[in-house]
Amino acid sequence: MIFSFTIISIGLQLLFWLVPNIIAASIAISFLGFFTGPYFATGVSVASKLFNDRIKSTALAFVFVCAQLGGCVFPIITGLVASSAGVKVLQPVLCALLVATAISWLFVPMPKENDNPTLHQE
Repeated sequence: MIFSFTIISIGLQLLFWLVPNIIAASIAISFLGFFTGPYFATGVSVASKLFNDRIKSTALAFVFVCAQLGGCVFPIITGLVASSAGVKVLQPVLCALLVATAISWLFVPMPKENDNPTLHQE
């Protein structure tokens, strides 16, 4: 699900970047927010299924810290690149970050089915 949402998000980002129409850009950005919204919640859900109960709280805290680190570092890098090369590099950087997101989700293992299927119905 997240991989397909990321592919759709890349398409919407390209639409926003390459189509010089304010209405199309507004709709693309609105749908981009809709499709990137579930990333964090899905990451928490998948991570909670991947780790055993003994290390789950520590592992989830580590995942949260890594997410916050990415949320702090990449805007700084993007701002530094934009200040030296101009604002025109922002859209390619966002496309590259979405591609990196898609690639990173490919490395996340599929969670095993729970013993009690009524706990996590998706």
